[in-house]
Amino acid sequence: MKAISGWAWVLALGLGLATVSAETESFKFVKISDYSGEPEYKVVSTAEFKDLNDTIRVETRCLDKALIQAKDEWQKREKKAMPLGTPKPRKVDVLFSSSNQETAQKELDKFLEKKEKREDSKSSREAEKSKNAKMTEKQKDDQEKRADRKANQDAAMDLFKTKLESVVAAEKEKLAAKAAGAPAAAGGEKPAAGGQ
Repeated sequence: MKAISGWAWVLALGLGLATVSAETESFKFVKISDYSGEPEYKVVSTAEFKDLNDTIRVETRCLDKALIQAKDEWQKREKKAMPLGTPKPRKVDVLFSSSNQETAQKELDKFLEKKEKREDSKSSREAEKSKNAKMTEKQKDDQEKRADRKANQDAAMDLFKTKLESVVAAEKEKLAAKAAGAPAAAGGEKPAAGGQ
């Protein structure tokens, strides 16, 4: 009997150490692509990564509803079609993972420094090109039209994001109410009136 209890202690100690090592915090250097595909880079903890993925999962379910609401409001307000295609769901890609936040942050900093150098090089080449080229009136008009179109698309994207935030908030309330066992406030069952 004592031999079994000795083995039980060894097993319990081993399981306890495995649990402690499994709970060790890790950090991820991630790329988050937004609705138009533009990337954002940051370092997140395992808990933040899980929360981010959960949020994106809810947002993805709500995209169509938010887009319909945004298009309807845009149509009422602007009296024309919304200049926004179907937004892509946000996406998270892990670029580097480490058990040390400082190491993950160093990788992010190195990456951003290289990216900034590439962008600076590209913008200086474009500036040199535009400096040497003279614009015709038609090119100036086209440039103004592109700027107006871009401003309209940005306004449409802002409206979409606002609608998505409200739809996601309502969805989260509905999920929380469902988890608590109560009917959801919006669209939930209504109590019977006066014993009917």
